[in-house]
Amino acid sequence: MVLGVRNVISNPRNLVSFSVLFGIAQNLGGLVGAALLGTWQIVREKYHSSLLTDRLPFYDPLVAARVQSGAASYAGAIPGGAERNAQGLRALASATTREANILAYNDTFMLIAIIAVLTLIWISLRVLWLRTTTRTPAPG
Repeated sequence: MVLGVRNVISNPRNLVSFSVLFGIAQNLGGLVGAALLGTWQIVREKYHSSLLTDRLPFYDPLVAARVQSGAASYAGAIPGGAERNAQGLRALASATTREANILAYNDTFMLIAIIAVLTLIWISLRVLWLRTTTRTPAPG
């Protein structure tokens, strides 16, 4: 982009071409970035979901109590015990998916923060490098 600006300054006829190229680069960059972050979030949600469901054995009394609690909330609407238990399992699965999504979004925001910090470090090192290696000519 810097080379494009330099070409526009040296030859103003290139302004339209540079403007189009800049717009395309911005749009594609935004789309690719959103797609990559969305993919990262989905992958992390699947990972956390598998970890959470592995830690929910049905023989655990706390898990059974949670399923019964979810089933009890449907007691007035669903008369059958097996159907209520199925609804309790769905409620537990829904809560597990919600928690996995929260953990996945935490991972996504952490990735963004890491990229931002690494970019800040890289820019700072680059500025320091340019200041130490570039010497201003002495007047005279």
